[in-house]
Amino acid sequence: MAIRRGALLGLTATLLFGTAASGGLKVHFPVKVDVGNRYAAGALASARGSLDGMQFIGCSVFSFAVGTPMVHCIARDATNAQASCTSSNPKLVDAAQGLYGDTLLQFFWDETGACTQLMITNSSEYWPKAP
Repeated sequence: MAIRRGALLGLTATLLFGTAASGGLKVHFPVKVDVGNRYAAGALASARGSLDGMQFIGCSVFSFAVGTPMVHCIARDATNAQASCTSSNPKLVDAAQGLYGDTLLQFFWDETGACTQLMITNSSEYWPKAP
């Protein structure tokens, strides 16, 4: 009887509390540059942790004592495809300031190289930055 009770308690504990902790969803989002569609995307931490030594993605925001603030975004993927865009649109400049080390960044540009859209996603599933 004691063995049954112990097995039942063990089964109940497993059902209630699960087995080993998994730590949540983790998504690797390497940098992808699509020059034809004028689109680039990637998670900053995935680029940083890539083993190919090629990938990077990010945006810089420039503010001046006189003049309009600007944002410049740039990306390179594992195939060495590269892209960049620049904008002084206040909405895009503001959006770029939401970038963090674990952010998923997506940007689009037009035929002149002007940024037309920035998508910033800060979410727990993107890999944390590694050395």
